[in-house]
Amino acid sequence: MIKKLANWPEHERADPADWIQAVLSWGQTKKVTDFYFLPAEGGNYQVRAQILGQVRILAVLEADFGKRALAVVKYRAGLNLAESRRPQLGRFDFGQGFVRVSTVGDFLGQESAVLRLIYPDLSQNRWFDPATFADLVAEKISAGLYLVAGPTGSGKTSTLYRLLDVWSPGKVVLTVEDPVEIYQPAFL
Repeated sequence: MIKKLANWPEHERADPADWIQAVLSWGQTKKVTDFYFLPAEGGNYQVRAQILGQVRILAVLEADFGKRALAVVKYRAGLNLAESRRPQLGRFDFGQGFVRVSTVGDFLGQESAVLRLIYPDLSQNRWFDPATFADLVAEKISAGLYLVAGPTGSGKTSTLYRLLDVWSPGKVVLTVEDPVEIYQPAFL
């Protein structure tokens, strides 16, 4: 049984584009980091969300509505609507942040998608207290490699970008990301 969450947008009789808009707005108010659209029995789609580190099942969409909602997401992200087997990556602006979209098909030809909500306040890392971040800033090395590891949504990219903002004035910074998660005009 799926527990109903407060203000969760119902999809019955909804336009898929309006419903996706409502879901993303709801997600921003709840600080959702990821939405998952996963194939379920009978061609249906299960919608899950990662909220405060916990993945919760939010809804099961009928097959037709689920495919149309996924098409809306792919269209907004600039993805190929006809491609459902190969992985695709895209993004679109939403509110003051943006949504990064990843899709992939499974061995049965069913497509799944992950929508990562990237918030404008990524520069404010919520995982470190100021003293811990100051310790990281002080650990700067002149040459070498930094390896940052952690689970999805733990702040790896935002931590690196905050450190680069502090360390890079007057320098050219080349980042290697695919897809680019945070747009920083001063970095290549």
